[in-house]
Amino acid sequence: MLEYLFYLFLGLILISGLIYINYLIRNFFEQERILEKERDLLNYLLSAADDQFRFFTNLKQLALNMQAYKNDFLENPTDENRQKAFCFFNPPKLNFKINIADYAFTIKKDYMIVECIFRYIMALESALCTARAYNDEIASLLAGNISKENALTIARLHSEKTFSDIILSINMGIFILAQLIKHTLNYSKYLGKRHSLVSYYEVDNITGYIEYAEKEINTTLQSKEWKKAFIKPDIKKESFIHRLKNVLKICYKIKKCHKKDICKLVPSINGFELITMQDYQQMGRLSILATKGLHFMLPFRLNTDSTKTGFFIKSENNKAKILLGGEFEPCIFRGQNNDYEKFIPSFQRKELIENPAKHCAEYIKREEFKNYFKLTPYYQILSGMKIMDYYFEFDLDAIAQHYEFATDYLDVTKDILTALFFAYTYCIDGSYYPVDNFEKYNPTLYISNFALLARENNLTAVGFQAVSRPQRQTAMALKIDNPNSNVKADFRIISLPRSAEIAHAVYNSFKQGKTLFPEEPIQVIQKRIRKRKYLNEQLFKEYCQKFDKNESELRELLSRDYIINNSTLDIDTDLFLKMTGEIYDKLIPWIKKNIFYRTVKRGDKESDKMYISINPLPLE
Repeated sequence: MLEYLFYLFLGLILISGLIYINYLIRNFFEQERILEKERDLLNYLLSAADDQFRFFTNLKQLALNMQAYKNDFLENPTDENRQKAFCFFNPPKLNFKINIADYAFTIKKDYMIVECIFRYIMALESALCTARAYNDEIASLLAGNISKENALTIARLHSEKTFSDIILSINMGIFILAQLIKHTLNYSKYLGKRHSLVSYYEVDNITGYIEYAEKEINTTLQSKEWKKAFIKPDIKKESFIHRLKNVLKICYKIKKCHKKDICKLVPSINGFELITMQDYQQMGRLSILATKGLHFMLPFRLNTDSTKTGFFIKSENNKAKILLGGEFEPCIFRGQNNDYEKFIPSFQRKELIENPAKHCAEYIKREEFKNYFKLTPYYQILSGMKIMDYYFEFDLDAIAQHYEFATDYLDVTKDILTALFFAYTYCIDGSYYPVDNFEKYNPTLYISNFALLARENNLTAVGFQAVSRPQRQTAMALKIDNPNSNVKADFRIISLPRSAEIAHAVYNSFKQGKTLFPEEPIQVIQKRIRKRKYLNEQLFKEYCQKFDKNESELRELLSRDYIINNSTLDIDTDLFLKMTGEIYDKLIPWIKKNIFYRTVKRGDKESDKMYISINPLPLE
């Protein structure tokens, strides 16, 4: 009997071994097939980039010729020169098109390929969009009778503005294509020797064009900082000894860190104050020629301080807030899985407005969450931080918004990849899933300009709020008080590729959403308030007064699902201690290490002069 069992056991081991070997062989060939496909796609990308580089150089020459015709007419306004100056701008035919979805797999190892393609598309759209607008204007002018004086004025505007804008977009396209080629060749190293690119691309013959384009962009923008937006971060692996050294260093800081230490991060400086968001709007090239038309067309972002994590700024309430992300980053992004007619905040949406009981319950739960947050050590300790006599200000509505309570805020971000995550996912019961059904969903990216939105006074820095979600999402928000306001008009709309492959690549690059939605103590409170069947009496009366509702009628509607009384939530001791430990162990050392500030001194009331510290100032 034992002998049979032994042979049976031996047979099972043999069969298992054969199955495993078969699995390894199949997996090997599957990986080979995938790598072969990646190599073919990258070869095609190089070919397409080369073809489109030629297209851009031809387009640039055409724009320069048209600009020269305008200048000839301005110098010598003859009928012949006028005819040349007011002819149509007809770009050459573009044979290839780059499909972002084909290169979605690069997000994991070299996302700059996908980002460069996005920027290239924006540069191309910018040039062609301006060209179409120019042709429409010329057609309108030719249909009417225009005087010589008006013709000269229009020619001057076209020469100085229209064709300068087109040439700027073309130069950016030339530079982006060069970066695309470079990152493609770099990515090919991941394929291994057997799958390295068959036809390496020689860039020597386009180096002159690239250098000339760079010089022209530098002259137009009066800065070289724009190039930092195309540099891939250099991530270095730390040794175990180095990590241990950092841990010991942090432990030493934690030991020194107590409430007295954080009361004054920066002492007051006579005559100086913290910089504001409005100051950033006015500073030189922050918005890069931010007219309502041109800001839509910018195919790049300006990162003058890419190594800095965040900056203290002065809020409208004479307090300090932390603005996360690149300090002079002009682009604001929003991602949606459908392109709806308007931007409508969650608290103003139809399903809530048309259901009085649900609208009231949502208001009460949001206010309960905000009141509870005030009891947490996050609020109790960190609101005591002082920088130049400005206390730190929490944005309670923004925190509530990020933990799934309806508000009048609309989420936007300074990070394009975060916007892409929300464009390529949908949410069910608080969990996010990649979009597969493109009949139901239409992934859309919206891009606006920091200066434009700040000017309208409805852009607020959410940034650091002690809890993780706003920080991970480089969050900002638009406060929309009027549901009829057309905020969407300030954004450029880009319809993204309908590709399940790119949706899953974006989704997985954020670890299925865990990067943006990590587990943290505040979620305990969020879930308790969501599940509670009790509504606070005082908040109920506050809602009825604020929205002019009949108390008895609304109370009857709510009584079907809730009990209205004076009960409130108390904070648990364990949760309080956990949050306190997080503040002293992680948050305060992080703020001191990563957050910077600038000072500003204003001129006389009659003067609009400002004196701003040239370099960002560290806290330690």
